[in-house]
Amino acid sequence: VDRWVDTARRNAAALSEHLIPIREAIRPLLPTPGTAGNGHKYRVMVPEKIDVDELVELLNAADVPACRWQTRPLPAHPGFGASGYWERSEKNIRYARFILDHSVILGTESLPLQMFDEAAMTRWAEVFIDLVQQLSGATT
Repeated sequence: VDRWVDTARRNAAALSEHLIPIREAIRPLLPTPGTAGNGHKYRVMVPEKIDVDELVELLNAADVPACRWQTRPLPAHPGFGASGYWERSEKNIRYARFILDHSVILGTESLPLQMFDEAAMTRWAEVFIDLVQQLSGATT
């Protein structure tokens, strides 16, 4: 398990490094070693003008596993507010919905980051950058 977690974290860090050129892309905070979470789902925010479903389709067509995991904001889930972890307010629900509507997951349930090497992360990032630039008209 440790090897899988280490690989996922290394790959997430590599993606974050490679995606720096896209100013509008908001990369996730990565878990530090010894903490919970392993980065097997890499959520990245994209510019609002991009059709996220189209981006996912184009990424998959280019053999970059991507998806729109979790389409309902977790703060909206009835059990979540009772946890005390995050206040179940309309503001938090709107914020969570915005994140879900404007982000994609690189790596999927069946093809998580752990299954790939750093060369794959470099290629994924190159494809992602090219597609985001094409779809938004942005430049690095």
